Amino acid sequence: MLQWISDRVEKVVRVVQKWSKSRHHLDIDHVDDPVSKFLHQKFTLFVISSNVKAAMYDPDTQWLHIAYNNGDQWRYGQVSQVEVERFALAGSKGDWIWENVRIKGKGNKHLHRRPAEPYHWIAPAALNIRPKVHSHA
Repeated sequence: MLQWISDRVEKVVRVVQKWSKSRHHLDIDHVDDPVSKFLHQKFTLFVISSNVKAAMYDPDTQWLHIAYNNGDQWRYGQVSQVEVERFALAGSKGDWIWENVRIKGKGNKHLHRRPAEPYHWIAPAALNIRPKVHSHA
């Protein structure tokens, strides 16, 4: 069983290394791979995460736009191409966000490690998120 897991991990590492090396030779205007489009063409990347719903990166301005599962949307500035590649390849998008752009801790809901601002770039309906309902009872 351990050998099978080891073989699978090695295969994933080889695929990521191959992708990482080959991305520099891509004609980015004609790439059909979602990760490459996310990195180079302002493509919205939907992810499976308990925290993050979708992301979009603007390589010209270095803003990383994040839509969270709770409906909040933020954009984070000064995010390099290398950092965004790491985000795209991260096993946990939420962990990457906490480790690289947000500050953990009670009472730190809107504290960030880099420039950040609320910014709605995608309609909540497109994210299949129900709008927040505030009760006044």
